[in-house]
Amino acid sequence: IEPEAARFRLFDSVATFVKSVAQSQPLVLVLDDLHWADRPSLMLLQFLARELAMAQSGRLLVVGCYRDMELSRQYPLSETLAQLSRSASGGFQRVLLRGLDYEDTARLIEATAGVEPPSGLVEAMYSHTEGNPFFMTEVIKLLSESGELTAERIDSSEGLRIPEGVREVIGQRLNRLSERCNEVLPTASVVGREFDFRLLSNLIEEGAGDTVLEAFEEAPAARIIEEPPGTTGRYQFTHALIQETLVQELSTTRRARLHARVGQALEELYGATAQTHAAELSHHFIEAELVLGPAKLAHYSLLAGDQALASYAYEDALTHFERGLAERNIALAGTEVAPDEEAAALCSAWRGRRPPRSQGRSLWKCSSI
Repeated sequence: IEPEAARFRLFDSVATFVKSVAQSQPLVLVLDDLHWADRPSLMLLQFLARELAMAQSGRLLVVGCYRDMELSRQYPLSETLAQLSRSASGGFQRVLLRGLDYEDTARLIEATAGVEPPSGLVEAMYSHTEGNPFFMTEVIKLLSESGELTAERIDSSEGLRIPEGVREVIGQRLNRLSERCNEVLPTASVVGREFDFRLLSNLIEEGAGDTVLEAFEEAPAARIIEEPPGTTGRYQFTHALIQETLVQELSTTRRARLHARVGQALEELYGATAQTHAAELSHHFIEAELVLGPAKLAHYSLLAGDQALASYAYEDALTHFERGLAERNIALAGTEVAPDEEAAALCSAWRGRRPPRSQGRSLWKCSSI
């Protein structure tokens, strides 16, 4: 069937399923970190919102959470929020979440540290963190670990000197780990929020799994990483900001070199199934272009684009194809290889799927074929 009709059927199936579930009992659907959502996923959210507005059913509530500080006009979510505001027929509301108040701060300290805090401690914590829940939780953990959760310690000019941002608090927690552990964690952060220990041990120089594990064991104890439930040999950072902090501390050159090693290690690990992980590999080879050049980036971007087409994610497919075609032209510049043979085949496959006209015109323009 036509791609537009296929995607409509997919969206309609999801909306129908969710509404059907809500018929048997009231349902709340929570979508966290919407600022990281891709455009096709947000289009599904818009479709669902329109369906709910037309159904006028009060048994289903969809809650989307996002950090407005992460949002700019270039983010797909900005357009989605504007569309929802116009088309949701009064069913769309924005609720601005402020920081915790004084009473909530006291309860959080008690719940996190297991002690009933004196008023002086609550006042000092509240004034320094301005009620930011994540910032506050990190500060409480940091002081609890050192046995210095006191108002005097927080307010002392020569004491903790609580940092201005969350990343600095995370940095203090990381500094409490051994040097060897701090050498392992940046490599893990480049792999991603979640990572496989076997892959990590292969990436670390000196390679011995037991040596890496020995250095690595401090991180779960410090609540820097954790094992996802029901998994063996896999870990994840307890918060995305911890991973981001570690990545941003790396120099551009070292980050590119690590992405190159991760991409090559994943290729070897996946073996014959590497093509099915094209989007993941494309991400690492994009970041590693400074080291490896554009060839692998182009190869996996084109594969990822084809897979995005198969799942009706036309906008993602266009992004992958534009990048892949551009980088492939760079890779073949100055060679005797026909520059358009593979690209033409891919564009032909795209045309054979007959995507919506807007995406098709964009592709013909970007491919220069």
